[in-house]
Amino acid sequence: MNKFKFTIELYDFTEDEVKQIATSLGLEMPENKIDYEISGEFEDNEENWIWLRSVVLNTGLTVRIELKC
Repeated sequence: MNKFKFTIELYDFTEDEVKQIATSLGLEMPENKIDYEISGEFEDNEENWIWLRSVVLNTGLTVRIELKC
């Protein structure tokens, strides 16, 4: 099964906004470091694509997707 890597870029947001976005996406942010790129991997299945689509539609964020072979 194919795996995809996604990256959500948050450079135009404040530290508090980044934390809020990450929390709303169900992602944990480290306490002592703010990362302005949230990355992850997922398997190619309908449930994961629905989640990623909802992220884009609900937040208007740009998400970069790469196929991992």
